[in-house]
Amino acid sequence: MADENYPADTDVTTFEVNELLVRFNDIAGRIGNQLVIFFEHQSTLSGNMPLRLLSYMADVLYLHVVNRDDLYSNTLVTIPTPKFYVLYNGKQKLKYNEMKLSDAFILKEEHPALELTAKIIDIGHTKGNNILKRSNTLQGYSLLVEEIRKNEKLTKSRDHAIVTAMDYCIKNGIISDFLTEHYSEVRRMLRWDHDEEAEHRVIRNEALEVNSQPFLGQYLVERMGYK
Repeated sequence: MADENYPADTDVTTFEVNELLVRFNDIAGRIGNQLVIFFEHQSTLSGNMPLRLLSYMADVLYLHVVNRDDLYSNTLVTIPTPKFYVLYNGKQKLKYNEMKLSDAFILKEEHPALELTAKIIDIGHTKGNNILKRSNTLQGYSLLVEEIRKNEKLTKSRDHAIVTAMDYCIKNGIISDFLTEHYSEVRRMLRWDHDEEAEHRVIRNEALEVNSQPFLGQYLVERMGYK
């Protein structure tokens, strides 16, 4: 993603989903002791991604990286440098390649006191997309989505389009091992990814089920607009 190479023995750690986290992002992990990386996948871009990533970063740092007791010492607490990426494979052509938190600020400043920049990476299956050449996994996923879209033009059934595309990829050795092992989960994920209203319902229900923090749950429902 960063167009950089790391040794094969570089320690790469993916942060596991933890019940103490209030918010969950798609993927977060650490590369050695230098970088902490946040990935989000979008088929329709949302200008709110920097604000969402800001909350994810705070949660992950305090739960997985920072010893809170050290914050009150006189010694500087160092943290891995954060990087933010949005993987986009929507049908609309990208008009920009990054989003900034400061775009949402009411009062515009030349040098805002707080900033977060998310780099947008197009992973759509288009000719000359060099990012796909660096990763067989990304290329395979991109091909899978492209096959689904082709099938959707031939049938009104989203599920049939997904199953046909998955079977095609398995037959032709396109991320076939992963699709074979996780066939049902991938099928459900692709159906759910298509249903925005269902996504909103899930987020609303999860917010209401924050039993240990009932006021937070109601806050998420009211302020995030999932009513």
